[in-house]
Amino acid sequence: MLEHAVEDQEKFAKLFGLTTISNPSVVAANYPYTLSAVAKELGGNYWAVAQNAIDIIKAQKKLDLKASDNRYRCAIKYGKSIVHKYSEDAVALLRKVRKGEAYEL
Repeated sequence: MLEHAVEDQEKFAKLFGLTTISNPSVVAANYPYTLSAVAKELGGNYWAVAQNAIDIIKAQKKLDLKASDNRYRCAIKYGKSIVHKYSEDAVALLRKVRKGEAYEL
């Protein structure tokens, strides 16, 4: 099976969790926020406001939202750096967490 994945570039990329973004503007539209921008949406002035809510989710649900790409967050390579971007769903989720409301992942 591994041998076949290596023969096909697309399968090889998937094997290592790599992909090519065919439409970067769609990704930008779906994940418009940096962590600092999420914090501002939540009424804070610093990224730690949003990070604290992410830490609460990790403690309560045993799920690290930042461990992999998902509907709340994605990592985008920008030059030599990785930029983490967040969605409207992330803002809504973290708002509930900060208010102490029930939430589903």
